[in-house]
Amino acid sequence: MMSFTIQQEHFHSGIYGVLGSILLVGAYVSAHYEAWREHDRRVRHVTITLAVLCVLLVALNLVEQFI
Repeated sequence: MMSFTIQQEHFHSGIYGVLGSILLVGAYVSAHYEAWREHDRRVRHVTITLAVLCVLLVALNLVEQFI
């Protein structure tokens, strides 16, 4: 996640930012796996929110590369 930066009005990331985003969601799910299996609403909500934010970061990175 720390690999994502905003420099001179452009969003920039390397492969470490993308991998960090995926690992962040995976670490949260693995830390709360039992609650996830039991369909705990709070854990699922936090997981979905983290996943959406990570997808947003990856999408911004892709947009930045093509512009």
